[in-house]
Amino acid sequence: MGLIELVKVASAATKAWHGAPGQAVVITGTGAGGVSLEAEVYAPAGFLSRPPKDARGLYIPLGKSGVVIAGHNYKVSISLADGETGIFSTTADGATLKSSVLLKADGTIEINGNSKTLVTHAELNTALQTFLTGLKAAVAAGCQIGAGGLITAAAIDISAAATTTVKTGG
Repeated sequence: MGLIELVKVASAATKAWHGAPGQAVVITGTGAGGVSLEAEVYAPAGFLSRPPKDARGLYIPLGKSGVVIAGHNYKVSISLADGETGIFSTTADGATLKSSVLLKADGTIEINGNSKTLVTHAELNTALQTFLTGLKAAVAAGCQIGAGGLITAAAIDISAAATTTVKTGG
């Protein structure tokens, strides 16, 4: 067995591992020459991933066991431009993308798509309060009726409530 080798994941589970102080993601898989192995999955702090069957990872032997780092799932594809980062989940078999967060190079954050724009509470609340104040004033002034029966003194503009950096498809 070399220093670092590519392994193929057969299964993954969350369980106690070799006296660790808590639960860990542990994979079973095959390494070079079809050698069976079991290893804990390591990732940067704050990230946890349970790789699907047939994902690949880099195995680093440590004493009687080892760790797997830098996993990759070839069953799904996310298009990224230079400087971008993608975080995603899949179905249990790893074949279908279920959710994604894309951190775009232009500073935009896309959550499960980019077809809808989110609004921010403070700006929307300000726009609605301004509208309500205008509506009350229009009613008190005798409801100026314009074309099509609309109250012309009352208008609402929520354009400032649209966030320009977070978009969603949901």
